[in-house]
Amino acid sequence: MILLIKVSILQFIVFLLLFNTAIGQEFIVPQPKWTDYPPLREVNSQSLGRVLADIESHMPAGHIYRDADKITWGHETSHGIASNIRGSANSGRLNLFPKLRETLNIPSAFNYELIIPVQRGGRKNGFYVLQNQAVIINEPNTHIRNVAKLVPRSLRGGVYQLYLVSQAGSWGDTPLYICDEWIGYTNGSEVRLDLKISSRQETLQYALEFCVYSSCIPWASKSNDPQLKAFLMWNTYRCMWLWEESKDQIGPSERQNVYLETMRTSQDANTWRQMIRDYYGQEWTKIVLGF
Repeated sequence: MILLIKVSILQFIVFLLLFNTAIGQEFIVPQPKWTDYPPLREVNSQSLGRVLADIESHMPAGHIYRDADKITWGHETSHGIASNIRGSANSGRLNLFPKLRETLNIPSAFNYELIIPVQRGGRKNGFYVLQNQAVIINEPNTHIRNVAKLVPRSLRGGVYQLYLVSQAGSWGDTPLYICDEWIGYTNGSEVRLDLKISSRQETLQYALEFCVYSSCIPWASKSNDPQLKAFLMWNTYRCMWLWEESKDQIGPSERQNVYLETMRTSQDANTWRQMIRDYYGQEWTKIVLGF
């Protein structure tokens, strides 16, 4: 389903409006079908910041993912939430949607579950993308090793070996594990931007790398799943927004700039770039990724 993106982050809206004005047209951002995922508890955002408090509120107090480094805290806790979403989606336990909670007079500040049938047809994966929104996607039929082979050598960045080679032994038949890590780094980048942390530039660097790695999943699996496609496009756009905002609010990163330039111009990525144009659309790819 193609919709104008609707988010409650004011800066995201302002960026989108300015972006539309700059290109002289209305820009369309695909959105996947969202699953409402309300918080388990209230968390004070005064010390954690808005984004980390959002993430933290979706796990029980005292969970194992907390870390002294707030960016790592956000990244690892996102994995914990994803594990819960994945387990719920595959067991048939899903969160009550807002209207049903309202009908049953259940406070919306808390997270309740109801056992209901889930769509048949294979394993599911799921990720938490902030603001009480989760996305659930059918696991594509391929192996991480097949995805890894399609990543151009010039775009195999700092975490390629770890996540697409070493971890393939444990997660190989779960290609959306790549997206689990992608969301970890993207949510971590949101924490960094929210708290204006000048260090840890690598967390956004790796989120940008995963824009490439994740794009090879439908290529490897020959998937035509519209939910997967919309999610990949939505989070790729989100990463490019984070790159722009982080440059302006925290400071530029030469390493990130070099990687994006390599993405746009390296000879060995010609086939990959054409695949992206064919899959995401030429106009969207030009506007968002710059090639």
